[in-house]
Amino acid sequence: MPRNREMQQVIANLIWSPFADRPTSRMPFGWLDLGLEYVFSRRDLEDGAAAVGSNGVGHGIANRLLAVGIVRF
Repeated sequence: MPRNREMQQVIANLIWSPFADRPTSRMPFGWLDLGLEYVFSRRDLEDGAAAVGSNGVGHGIANRLLAVGIVRF
């Protein structure tokens, strides 16, 4: 089984609370949060064992975009 030679990952996220300017004693942070997150990953295997595609690239890349909403009641 091939082992990782190098792995890189970058994660960036944003969280927005559109009603945070109207806090109440029951919900001091607002009742709605919306979030968006982007994840980039790259993996190289030892001895160049990664599957080589038709374009000659010997590494794997993954991109993910995640969205979340949190409602407090």
